Amino acid sequence: MTLTKTIVSAGGVVYRCDESTGPQVVLVIPVAEPERWALPKGLLDLGESIEEAALREVAEETGLQTTIESILGVSEYDFIRQYPGDSEPVAYHKTVHYFLMRHVGGELLAAANDEIAHASWVPIMQALERITFKGERDVLRIVRDRLLAHSG
Repeated sequence: MTLTKTIVSAGGVVYRCDESTGPQVVLVIPVAEPERWALPKGLLDLGESIEEAALREVAEETGLQTTIESILGVSEYDFIRQYPGDSEPVAYHKTVHYFLMRHVGGELLAAANDEIAHASWVPIMQALERITFKGERDVLRIVRDRLLAHSG
């Protein structure tokens, strides 16, 4: 029987309010999965808090500086993947901590890096249509409801 590896990630929904389109959020397309629209997130570094990891990962993947406003929730799921360095596919149990993050500075990365092929600001309703995975769509629905409640 194969042992399941446990991994923990953190990230968030970065938002800004645009007068013409309403609330916008950042979606990214990972280099390794070019058909996937996702929220920026990544693994915790050794000794790093969940909040520190979320802020760092969002900055690395988007180029933006943010501030955490609130916890959005935790998503857990299982998958099997063969990462570089794995001799065979491995079963993973992943926990992702999501935060609502307000954009406070910086500009979106203009060019791809080794992790992210593309990052863009997307109106929240379009983001709900584009996002690939149900767990992230559920997180975006929470954000939509919060932002629209405060703007109306």
